Amino acid sequence: MPSKTFLNLKDEKKKKLLAAAKKEFTRVRFSEASINQIIKEASISRGSFYMYFEGKEDLYAYLLSKHRINGIKLLIDCLNRSKGDIIKAYEKVYDLFLRKCLLEKEKNFFKNIFQNANLYMENKTGFCCFESKEEKRLFQELIEKIDKEKLSIDAKESIEDMIILLFDITMKSIIPVIFLEKDEKNAKCHFQKSLKLIKGGIYK
Repeated sequence: MPSKTFLNLKDEKKKKLLAAAKKEFTRVRFSEASINQIIKEASISRGSFYMYFEGKEDLYAYLLSKHRINGIKLLIDCLNRSKGDIIKAYEKVYDLFLRKCLLEKEKNFFKNIFQNANLYMENKTGFCCFESKEEKRLFQELIEKIDKEKLSIDAKESIEDMIILLFDITMKSIIPVIFLEKDEKNAKCHFQKSLKLIKGGIYK
């Protein structure tokens, strides 16, 4: 995570560095990304970079954390619009997130993220590893907004597992469309069948 020095920077400077990082992680995969390219784009010195982050991995983890926060906020918004129905919320998230992933300016960034899935699991920098206080707070807010009267499960741990399982299903339905250019209609049909099976197990 970033240092206090970075967090105390003016928003404009923080945004410029994060934009430079995203540009580099969009251009190439994580293993090929260059700190030199990032600091050149952000117009900062190498010394300044290491005052803000421990290294490339640290910056990458923070950038993904920002995306996870936006993802949880999106899910909360969809949950509100679905009146607490978590299945309907994920149906909305699927459509919105897929559209975002297919945007020309975003597509390669998400491709590179998914290509490094093993790295995320090993270093706990994946989309489902909620580590920051903000992520954990939003995740608890998400749980509170679920209409639990619809569910046949009630333990908090089971609900958390359900949310992550639904996320995994969503991602596994989106990834083939991005990587293999699978037909969107067929991918969504498969996704909806998976949701139906899950719903049969968790809804009353």
